[in-house]
Amino acid sequence: MRKFYVASSFKNKDTVRIVSNELINRGFVQTYDWTNNERASTFEGLTDIG
Repeated sequence: MRKFYVASSFKNKDTVRIVSNELINRGFVQTYDWTNNERASTFEGLTDIG
């Protein structure tokens, strides 16, 4: 099983989704999709996401 994770900034969220979908279509497994989260504005918010 081939796994992947894409790291980037929130400004590239749409591009990350395109790349991730292409990898999934090619048989890769995404380990974590951070694009489902909103940008954290507090330390507690980052803790919740982490």
